[in-house]
Amino acid sequence: MLVPSMTLAEIKKEIEKDYPIVLSKSGYLLADLKRESIKKKTDTIVRFYDYYSKFKNNWIIKVKTLKKGGHTGYIAYYYGDHGLVAAIYLADKNRIAYHTAHFFKRFNERLHLTLTTPNDIMRAYLDENESWMVQFLEYFGPGLRKMFITTHHGYALGTFDENQGFYKLNTFITRDMLRGSQIDMAKTLEDYLHKYEQDARTLNERTIPSGHN
Repeated sequence: MLVPSMTLAEIKKEIEKDYPIVLSKSGYLLADLKRESIKKKTDTIVRFYDYYSKFKNNWIIKVKTLKKGGHTGYIAYYYGDHGLVAAIYLADKNRIAYHTAHFFKRFNERLHLTLTTPNDIMRAYLDENESWMVQFLEYFGPGLRKMFITTHHGYALGTFDENQGFYKLNTFITRDMLRGSQIDMAKTLEDYLHKYEQDARTLNERTIPSGHN
């Protein structure tokens, strides 16, 4: 079970235990939703499910049908010392994207979502952020780098631990808050993100969000 006292390595290990089960569960949910979409003669249905794993972890699973196949996304969450924190397992890179309580607070506040429950905030985050792009910046310690991330909603600032394979998203900012070199970085990453998603539309199933660099 995820608890506030865990180290980064322990958080990653705990999520890795759950991941195969969550992946399998999301596959069944997608198949069921696809049958529903065929019955209703509509290509796209988006639905969120709450899932409590056998290892006593809370997950939100997003399932979306498309004309060809569909895709799924999932986020594990728990309450830390400073509030809601959540983590996404990026299976293709064997890394964790860890979102702090401060990140979600600013995400809700700066997009003027006026959402009142943590569950709704996470669903809003999963709803459109199907992928993101990251630019690694200067080192500030052994294997530790600052990073700048572009998402559909805006931008995240945080750090990356190369040794642990751990992205830590500390805060969320909007376009009007970009300064100096951040403006050019954002434009470059947005172009990469657009191209990546155009290419990804040819795939039958994807996992979201996907961190890329």
